[in-house]
Amino acid sequence: VVSKATSTNDLNVDFVSNLDSRSYAAESPDEVFPVRGFTLLSSTTDTDGDPIKEETGYIVSVLTVSKDEILSSNSLTEDNRVFTLTQNNLVSNYTIQFDGGAGSLVIDNDGTLYMGHYNIVDHLIGREEEVFPVYQIGETGAVSEYITNLPLMTGSAIDSKGNLYHSLLFKEEILKIENNSTTRIGTGNRFLTSPDGLYLDSEDNLFVVTQNIDHLLKIDQNGEVEIIARIPESPRGITGDHNGNIYISHNHKNGIITKVTKEGEVSVLAQIPTFKPESYVLDYLMWVGYISFFEGSLYVAGMSTDIIYKVNLDGSVENFVGSGLRGIPRGDARTARLNRPIGLAFSKDGKKLFISVSADIEPRHTQSTTPAQIIEVSLLE
Repeated sequence: VVSKATSTNDLNVDFVSNLDSRSYAAESPDEVFPVRGFTLLSSTTDTDGDPIKEETGYIVSVLTVSKDEILSSNSLTEDNRVFTLTQNNLVSNYTIQFDGGAGSLVIDNDGTLYMGHYNIVDHLIGREEEVFPVYQIGETGAVSEYITNLPLMTGSAIDSKGNLYHSLLFKEEILKIENNSTTRIGTGNRFLTSPDGLYLDSEDNLFVVTQNIDHLLKIDQNGEVEIIARIPESPRGITGDHNGNIYISHNHKNGIITKVTKEGEVSVLAQIPTFKPESYVLDYLMWVGYISFFEGSLYVAGMSTDIIYKVNLDGSVENFVGSGLRGIPRGDARTARLNRPIGLAFSKDGKKLFISVSADIEPRHTQSTTPAQIIEVSLLE
């Protein structure tokens, strides 16, 4: 039941039990908790019988109805936090599905998205000599191949001049794409084993994490590699804030997010939830995707839970997009069903979040990221 914060009604079990049916919504616990929420009908009224509307402060209460009043009585639980009704962020398909592997996303100043092909199957089989494209996704959602014939790619970044960077998983180097020509960075350095997440700071300094060596690395303009810090295992995504701190998502079942200060001090900032089905007999390798810093908070792709998490800089974690179930992604942020989200990119105007996902909506029997699809989240004020 929903009450105005200023309502003078005495909210108790007897009062709520006698409300008109339009003033409450009934549901069994089994239907509520899998998605940790419940959507009221638009015709639902508050406990005064008035329509629920924006800009009014409300308090929510739950009446628990006993199945056997001899054994237990009904009870009322009230949440004293006042909330106001707002519009939810909306989720829709930005592209149709295409024959690629969903990977790290970057966006340029013109709103064009780029994504290098990545797929865990190609990774595990060791397709070192097979070639793949970098995909270009225009503002209309049209997908084309920007650069072709490249090795398997993981992390990506874009510098202030619009040059693209991609980690080459099997080649132990970073690819730079400038004016449609490519150069290799860090070639032959023993610390660049299986490079993954990339981050460019405001001065275009390039930071890298690798899947096999637990170090945060910095590569200068001459291609020289410097060790910045020793970090926990399985780093994947990397981003940074405006104060020189760097944050790393770890593709591990513990779901940790690491913070590295500009002085090189390392700490665990937060942990996001992870999930493995009980009946899944194979090794689970796709726990956490990439990470992005946006307007003072971190956003992390939970691949195993099908949820995008918002991580505040105090370490608190909240669900941002995704219900935790798989299926068709369109809808609102709390009920949309994502499918193995991995890459994140915010539009330059801050009004859109783009997420790379798998278009395969079968139950949790696979970790593959093909076929690929980009979905769009409209960030409503």
